[in-house]
Amino acid sequence: MQVKHVATHKPEFIDATTSIQAAAEIMRETGCGCLPVGDDSKQKLVGIVTDRDIVLKAVAQGKDLGAKVSDIATEKVFYCFEDDEISDILHNMKQHQIQRLVVLKDQSSKQFRGMITLSDIAKKCTDGGAMSEGIAQCCKPYH
Repeated sequence: MQVKHVATHKPEFIDATTSIQAAAEIMRETGCGCLPVGDDSKQKLVGIVTDRDIVLKAVAQGKDLGAKVSDIATEKVFYCFEDDEISDILHNMKQHQIQRLVVLKDQSSKQFRGMITLSDIAKKCTDGGAMSEGIAQCCKPYH
């Protein structure tokens, strides 16, 4: 199965100047735990912010929630391409202990297409074993 058949296409995308508070509100309204962060002037992906980033890098450190989301966003973005096989990206997720990937169109254009999460894969998982095992190996408790 390919990524394009499982991924969430064109999820909410926020500008790097968006406030941390506004990012949290968008997450609440859309029911998502992460948002791609872009530079609107260049139409370029510059990072990703997660609910965990907001808690650990902003709230727990007493940061002003009116500050720019780019202040807490993770700049190193892990990604895959929409034609990649799910089994291949599960291997990468396991290797990096991540639960979400940005989906790009292809190697040459790197056009933003969406996001894929372990939850997306689990919902489409129908193989009865190998895929489920791959998902389980990607999950690591935080405590």
